[in-house]
Amino acid sequence: MFPATPLLPFGKPGYVEDKWLGTNQTGDNQTSIGHVLAAFAHHSVVDSNKTCLLVDLQGLVSLVGAITLIDPQAHTCVVLLVLNIYI
Repeated sequence: MFPATPLLPFGKPGYVEDKWLGTNQTGDNQTSIGHVLAAFAHHSVVDSNKTCLLVDLQGLVSLVGAITLIDPQAHTCVVLLVLNIYI
């Protein structure tokens, strides 16, 4: 178990658990929060020059729209450039 799990407001009134993006699939986001998180994940790809993608975005939403992400993941790719030097 993640050590901070007991500190999270699971089951407390006013909090809803939701999942917006999976690990291997995109989400079918129908809410404004889902659209914002999909844009955030897309932004991570663009700003990292296609080397990082945020996935598995799930968490808790409060009545006022505050989001607590739980265990987000990132897929990364390291691009190595090999220089062929001929002498």
